[in-house]
Amino acid sequence: MKKKAPGKIIFTFSSIVYTYNKDNVSAFKGMADLIHSEDIPVNWKMDYEFALSVKDILYEYNRQYGDQIIISRGKESFQDWSREFPWMEQLITASYRPDKDTLEAEKSSGVEGIWGYCDFQNGTDNITHWGTPWGMFRLSEKVPFIPSSSEDSEIIGIPWTVRDVHKGFHLGQSINFCTDPMEIVRSRTLGDDSHITFFRELLDEMILNTQWNDRVYFCVQEEANNIFLDEGQEHTLEGASKENTETMKSLLIRLIRAVKESGASVMTLPEAIADYKATSNNGVIPSTLLTTDKYHGSIYYYVMPFPRGSKPNEMGFAGHFPDSVFHFDKDCMLIFDQPSVTPHTVLNYKAQYDVLPGRPYPVEPNLPNLYGWDVRREGDIKQYTYSFTSWYSMPFGFVEWGNFENWEVCDSNCLEVKILNDRAMFARFNIEVDRKSDLDANVEMANGYRVWVRLKRKKAL
Repeated sequence: MKKKAPGKIIFTFSSIVYTYNKDNVSAFKGMADLIHSEDIPVNWKMDYEFALSVKDILYEYNRQYGDQIIISRGKESFQDWSREFPWMEQLITASYRPDKDTLEAEKSSGVEGIWGYCDFQNGTDNITHWGTPWGMFRLSEKVPFIPSSSEDSEIIGIPWTVRDVHKGFHLGQSINFCTDPMEIVRSRTLGDDSHITFFRELLDEMILNTQWNDRVYFCVQEEANNIFLDEGQEHTLEGASKENTETMKSLLIRLIRAVKESGASVMTLPEAIADYKATSNNGVIPSTLLTTDKYHGSIYYYVMPFPRGSKPNEMGFAGHFPDSVFHFDKDCMLIFDQPSVTPHTVLNYKAQYDVLPGRPYPVEPNLPNLYGWDVRREGDIKQYTYSFTSWYSMPFGFVEWGNFENWEVCDSNCLEVKILNDRAMFARFNIEVDRKSDLDANVEMANGYRVWVRLKRKKAL
């Protein structure tokens, strides 16, 4: 796999501390010692009562390592938090999925980030985020789990933890394929801690994708109470044994070391938000991922706590699903599978559809048809032309699969064109249909909507 220096990968680590554990202070300190041993700052999700109980410790962690707080909302005001913890660089809250009123209240209070989004999750833990993008994004004020289609949104959505979007989409149960060690052990995606094949292959894919993305986010989370046992305990709150917790610790350290070795930029969440705002120029940073069917391990559905899961099958090695391209920007999410030119899944963010609580963002049911395509070459110039018909306007795109080594884009009428690892050419454009009558619509359907991309051969060095 051809790779480029991954300086654009942003790594963050977050941890939840549960207040209903009888002795959560030891779990809090245990997680801090583990992560700080790798010189990594922690973003702690906790409620006000617990934060006050460890106030002096948090101050010291902030001073030494830069630790920050993700606020778990309660009756306390943001002024209470800011008074007790004036070193908090930004107000960041945790929410499974806020509604419009909640988001407006957060905005008016100065909140700059909402943490906890889970891409391709549908129903697990009673959370449905299907339709939310991967990585960080500027939140829509109308539908606060998709990107904003305007440039006036001020709050940044932050993922719970990075996932393999390829497996999350093609296999479902995306929580099985994330970088949260507890979920990896719970779902048996890896049998033990003797290797981190899943993590390393996912990281390699992220590194590959830095070539055509401004930012690639590698946000990791693990609950402190799930991998640290109190004295005398045999199982954690989730039912993990001592052996399970040691496996989780080893996986987490191995993952962190692999990310650090990759050259990723280690940031706190406030730093990542500030970087996002500086990079996005008041908009949404687009993301285009070329993905492959990587190592599976043994898959168990995530349906119940330890010690058992529900085992549907043995997937074994990779190779069951086609290579895919995933793309999102402020107007859409598009998903393509090789060898198809047109996307099989389109989410129209530009429409900003109202979505009921707990429901996924809807896919477009009627997609444009590709009815004509042509490739012509004259010397060192090659032109691809595609014709579409559609009854209504929508954001759209295509992927041409093939060998694009030594070719580069020189002209196009599309909004954006990218060549991905010399294996695929991705283009984004908008289908615009302006109908005034049924007769006009028939004429437009006959004429179609045409896009083209012109490539030129790179000169030999």
